[in-house]
Amino acid sequence: MDDLLKAIEDERLRCEVPGAAVAVVRNGASVLEHGFGPGITPATHFPIGSVTKSFTATAAGSLVDEGLLDWDVPVREYLPGFRMWDPAATEHLTVRDLLCHRSGLPRHDLVWYGNHRATRADVMRGLRHLQPSRPIRQNWQYSNLMYLAAGEVVARLHGGTWEDAVRDRVLRPLGMSDTFLTSAEALASGRLSPGHLDGRPVPRRDLDLCGASGSMTSSAADLTAWLRANLEGGLVSEATLRELHRPAMLVPPAPIAWEELRPAGYALGWQVDTYRGRRVVQHGGNIDGYSAVVSFMPEEGVGVAVLTNATFSPLRDIVAFLVYDELLGLDPLPWGERHRAMYAAANEGRRLAAERRRELSAGAPPGRPWEEYAGEYAHPAYGSLHVTAGQDGLAFTLHDLPLAVRHVHREAFELRQDTLDQTFPAHWNSGFDGDVRSVSVLFEPNVEPIEFVRVAQEVPAETLATLTGRYRLGPVDALVELVGGVLRVSVANRPGAALRPRRGLVFDVEGQAGVWAEFVPDEAGCDLVVWPLGRFTKEATA
Repeated sequence: MDDLLKAIEDERLRCEVPGAAVAVVRNGASVLEHGFGPGITPATHFPIGSVTKSFTATAAGSLVDEGLLDWDVPVREYLPGFRMWDPAATEHLTVRDLLCHRSGLPRHDLVWYGNHRATRADVMRGLRHLQPSRPIRQNWQYSNLMYLAAGEVVARLHGGTWEDAVRDRVLRPLGMSDTFLTSAEALASGRLSPGHLDGRPVPRRDLDLCGASGSMTSSAADLTAWLRANLEGGLVSEATLRELHRPAMLVPPAPIAWEELRPAGYALGWQVDTYRGRRVVQHGGNIDGYSAVVSFMPEEGVGVAVLTNATFSPLRDIVAFLVYDELLGLDPLPWGERHRAMYAAANEGRRLAAERRRELSAGAPPGRPWEEYAGEYAHPAYGSLHVTAGQDGLAFTLHDLPLAVRHVHREAFELRQDTLDQTFPAHWNSGFDGDVRSVSVLFEPNVEPIEFVRVAQEVPAETLATLTGRYRLGPVDALVELVGGVLRVSVANRPGAALRPRRGLVFDVEGQAGVWAEFVPDEAGCDLVVWPLGRFTKEATA
């Protein structure tokens, strides 16, 4: 075991990971619980990201055992009002579909990531506004949002919240008192390892909104109980445990094919692979500042949990394979070299591609002054996108998430989120009159850009009152009235139409596409421009 500890520590240093903790079980016994790096012990807490999904699926399995849940009953029967963009998905989507990622919905992660204003109910209502990229059950597409939905089913059937269900059905029966479901619990423990990205500290992000997909925090010592429960059973029935570990959906081929590691499919909260001819059930987790994996070989009776405090680190997978090679008495493979070469090539490739894109698109200036872009823009599922203008350009904020902005070409921009290491193309859209009406952002690359529509600027009631009256264009009258707090205009005695605020004193005429009205006050009075009818002058009042 000393040789294994040295090999893990050497890989930690090569991967430049500040800290890691590893737990290994074999034949029901804990054979290793160890911390690597300054101050790290088996009791140190690490967020486990998407490993949380296996806990959500197991809580659902316990409901199946009690007869409260059927894997293949439509979600809408458990959640009245559940609705997706695709009517077929609304009608037929089951909990099994949610848990094995075959809903047809791609990630759409910016709906929930960094969103501290929405509730889970808000996100569920927004699902009907999210475009799918495939029909139901046609393709495997990883979706955190579908695990949020699964968590809501579990919560409703258990009675309470998703947190209540996992705590009562999984953590307490296993004695996992050092595992937490919310950010507040993890921070209050005082033993949370600080996260890192490229060697820099990363603040702990609250992921509670999408808790069922990735909010949990645990320790290597506590995860030994989770490994034993999955290797030996006892928490759910044998039939349910087999169902949880059995592939339910094919997954796409790995980007790099290694002969020793082959994907078999995605089960319910678990990925199933074969490693050197042996079945491996596992799930990884990546969130801001942390990477983790929980992995086990049911037929061999061995399992390993690896926790690290570095974003997207290959160390978790390198260590898992080191452990398996050691415990199975196999000649060790150069997993460290393989993974580091893959990560380095991917990072360099992205950098070169970004450089080339900037070379091809640079040159043309923005289409208008910065201040004309400023305002609030909204999407019914993604929420509010705030745009402010300054001397040096624009600043974007989605929910509470700041996005760096770089102008590319005329009305094309790039938005960047450094912690996610992602760049999102954006393009402004104008109306017939040249006003900015919306901004389209490629937050989800598998569907059309997400369009955020400009939110109208409210006009004070006292200002609206000053705009009422009769306006004339030769013999033609235009009457402006304030009815129920809404301006209405009637031209040439025709039925009136409501004026909906756009910006300043510019209004859209309701029900008449491309028709707009603008009030133009000056020292002499006020004019009313109605496009395309003409310019009217307000009559003086006696």
